[in-house]
Amino acid sequence: LIGGNWADDPIYNESSNKIKTEILNYINKNNLQQNIKFLGVVSGEEKIKLLEKSDILVFPSINEGLPLVILEAMAAGNPVIAVDKVGAIPEVVVHNKTGILVDEPSPQKIADAIIYLIENPEIRIKMGKAARLRYEKYYTFDKHIEKMIEVFNRVINEK
Repeated sequence: LIGGNWADDPIYNESSNKIKTEILNYINKNNLQQNIKFLGVVSGEEKIKLLEKSDILVFPSINEGLPLVILEAMAAGNPVIAVDKVGAIPEVVVHNKTGILVDEPSPQKIADAIIYLIENPEIRIKMGKAARLRYEKYYTFDKHIEKMIEVFNRVINEK
């Protein structure tokens, strides 16, 4: 199940229409229609339900700060596959503990990471549990409020 918009590829300078056409042609040519479903944009409660029944979040973007969907996936107990050195992603996803960070936006490296987690369910489950624990320790609403209060108190005490 693949959620999200089709997007232009700035690395290979390809339009989203060309990418979509090529991918759909590949899926049809290889009779993969039963295995792959594109959901389009998924939001709100529907997104939470999708993440709860998912095994892995793959987020290959190269121009993000800290996407909320990564935190949502971790809250749902999913390991995250993402590109290293993109925004704050490597500060949240701990390589080989809560997910896999590939060192470049390579389709092959992302595919290898997906295959690795599929073929090693015990590691995938362990990473998913670690992702959930990391979310609970650092990224819940209560933790956010707690950190904001710390900042406010620090500013007040400095004056």
